[in-house]
Amino acid sequence: MELDAEMADLYQAAPDSGVELTAIAQIFRALPDTDRELLSLVAWEGLDRQQIATVLGMSRNAVRIRLHRARRRFARALAEADVHFTAESRLAPAKGHL
Repeated sequence: MELDAEMADLYQAAPDSGVELTAIAQIFRALPDTDRELLSLVAWEGLDRQQIATVLGMSRNAVRIRLHRARRRFARALAEADVHFTAESRLAPAKGHL
């Protein structure tokens, strides 16, 4: 529930986008812990790959690969749940965030 409120605050969908933030939050919570950690460090903390590498004690290249895989798994899970984004319905950071 806390993530739902956090996502609703951080991201705002266009009124006609049909994007269901609750579904996105549920899919995010279903990801492996390592995927959620990486995606959170990028999206919510705004860290770049080098900063994440330092925080997690791994190489920048390892972060790049793991982040790519985490994004791919998240995108695949969203697609399987029939949550799709188009140029017009893309989630965009709310003003003042990130």
